[in-house]
Amino acid sequence: MYQDFYPYTHSDVTDHSYDDGAYDYRIYEPFEGQIITAPANTRYWRRGTEVFLHSSAIDPYGREMLYIAYPIRRPNNVCSLRAVAISANEYRGMQPYTQRYHP
Repeated sequence: MYQDFYPYTHSDVTDHSYDDGAYDYRIYEPFEGQIITAPANTRYWRRGTEVFLHSSAIDPYGREMLYIAYPIRRPNNVCSLRAVAISANEYRGMQPYTQRYHP
């Protein structure tokens, strides 16, 4: 009914010769769906806490992002779960980059 005015062919869209395959390389992909021990302190848990790695993905900036469920122990000895999306660098203990402005 309508003419196809899309100027690109399928090979133009799918041919990523500039990409050597490293863009989608995820370090924590093999650990998805497993309980793993956190290697560093973060703002969410302490080092050595057992966390559940739900999934791993690459964000638009090329960073590996992890979706992790972790336990919270309450003072009345009741434990609950929370989930957070965190960068793989922060998970490993590397401080996230923050730009500072100097007047």
